[in-house]
Amino acid sequence: MGELFQEGTLGRIERSRWYYFLSVTEREEQERKARLREARRQGELRAAQRAREEASAALDKARREAERKKERVEVLCRVRDQLQTDMRKLLGDRGEEISWRMTAHLASRAFREHPATEEDLERLQGLFEGCPGERRGVLQTVQAGTVLYDEQFHIGPADTLGTFWTGLIREVLPPFYGGALPEVDGLVGMCLDLSKLDDRFRDAEERGTLYDELMDADALPRRWEEMTVLTPDREKLLPLVRDRDFSVYEWAERDLLVAVWPQLADRWPEEDLRDMDPGDILPEIYREDPALAIAMWRLLLDTEEAHLGDRETAEELIGDWLWEIWLDGEKDPMLLRPILTEMDGSERFTEQLFGKSAYVDLPQLDLLKALHREGKDELVGSLWGRIESKADPTDEDFNDFMLDLLSWDTPKGEERASIPPDETETPAPASDWYRWCVVRTGPGPHSCTYSTEDLPVRPGDWVEVPYGSTLRQGLVLTVYVSDHPETRWPPEKTRSVLRILPGRCGKDGK
Repeated sequence: MGELFQEGTLGRIERSRWYYFLSVTEREEQERKARLREARRQGELRAAQRAREEASAALDKARREAERKKERVEVLCRVRDQLQTDMRKLLGDRGEEISWRMTAHLASRAFREHPATEEDLERLQGLFEGCPGERRGVLQTVQAGTVLYDEQFHIGPADTLGTFWTGLIREVLPPFYGGALPEVDGLVGMCLDLSKLDDRFRDAEERGTLYDELMDADALPRRWEEMTVLTPDREKLLPLVRDRDFSVYEWAERDLLVAVWPQLADRWPEEDLRDMDPGDILPEIYREDPALAIAMWRLLLDTEEAHLGDRETAEELIGDWLWEIWLDGEKDPMLLRPILTEMDGSERFTEQLFGKSAYVDLPQLDLLKALHREGKDELVGSLWGRIESKADPTDEDFNDFMLDLLSWDTPKGEERASIPPDETETPAPASDWYRWCVVRTGPGPHSCTYSTEDLPVRPGDWVEVPYGSTLRQGLVLTVYVSDHPETRWPPEKTRSVLRILPGRCGKDGK
């Protein structure tokens, strides 16, 4: 480039420009190198600062760890004392022995990941001076790095809790799940004490996890819920079901079935079973194993038998829980055969359905029809007598049931009125004509004939008639009219309709 500045090669102006360019470039290069040197120096300073901070943090951590190691046996001692107090509150006299075992478990658990020093071993030996039976086992497990009594006191997810915790749930918590763990005296305090001990072997940011596992993370509440649903206590449930005291626990009937037939807990997932009642369980079981479903149904009927006189209760026990079966039984009578078989073998069961139940509706109607199809009209009449004895003329639902019952299997020809056309068009004076009506007073094809006297009886009317030494209500099937007294029903020998029941009219609407 020096040749460019030789005399005569570049002009004076051009040379000035080149000098300026080279000087600026050299200055920028020097500034760049200075910035690089400063950045390198700042990086070295920051690295040194980080190293000092890390060294200080390591020293602090080591110091804290040393302090925790120095104090952990003392903390274990304090927790043992508190555990003894908590256990006595929970378990009475047995609490002290169990508190020693739990202390042994906690000691071996605490030193599993944090090996004990010689000083720790000496202090542990002194700690268990009051319980020589546990001292040797603790020292051996601590030195071996294993955990003592882990199967009994293990703390983890709900399905891995040790037997102590599941037994504690059975013993001190209410037998029915109520949505939140109750404040049982000593239980919450014990969990907090265990967490304090656990904190001594964790970094500050990890502390509290043991208590969280037991309480906040639902280990105990979840296990309590699972146990009350999947393995309920039969003896504690029976009084609730017997007294129908569902204010304490609304799922007592469902849980009683699970307590007696534990296989139900395997049939449905726990989260599904939790929301099921007998009305969900019985129909599904009935379609696969009718005998099992009837046994379950009878357990509840027998237990709550004293409440069948209440219509609402009887409707739930007899109607609602097997409603799907009753509906399908109208179309498929064979579906009801297992229930008929059970009735044949149990008078108590039959009496519950037809004698004690204040609820009379589709279930009884289906069963009576099924018996009639099998030709058991004598039994049908007997069962009808039990139902009729509870008849209430003012009960519209009961009257509707009677209408359905007495109207079934009406012989062909009796469905319509057999009044001669001239009688309907120009009725003759009652003194010149004789009128009879056929009245069905019970299910089946049997009926009785009565004189209507002067009553304007029509087919489809409900009437009250004498029947033996009693009075019965019945459905008028047919009305006969004749002007000849010489008939097969002599007026002087034929009993008369007493009255037409109010509020019920014949098929012609009159």
